[in-house]
Amino acid sequence: MSQRNYETTKDKALRLIENHRVILTGYGTGLVIGDHDTYKVDKKGLQWSCDCKWARFRGHLKDCSHITAVKKARKEPQSQMVVARLADLLMEANVG
Repeated sequence: MSQRNYETTKDKALRLIENHRVILTGYGTGLVIGDHDTYKVDKKGLQWSCDCKWARFRGHLKDCSHITAVKKARKEPQSQMVVARLADLLMEANVG
């Protein structure tokens, strides 16, 4: 029987941040470019939500990797420097 390598929620969140795939769009909001889609993360009061399948069906058990990534990115503002620079370049080029 072969052993599979499973990525933990925390490991995936770190990978998403390190690959500049977490975009903070406001104090309690963010977009995460996941492995299969782009997901919207929101904080309302003390509750976090994400529109991924995991959050819809198992979110009451624990945070998905997208929520974990946004929470971590909020604590590490330097993770947004590359994303902010890209946004500046796009604005200068009148893209979007």
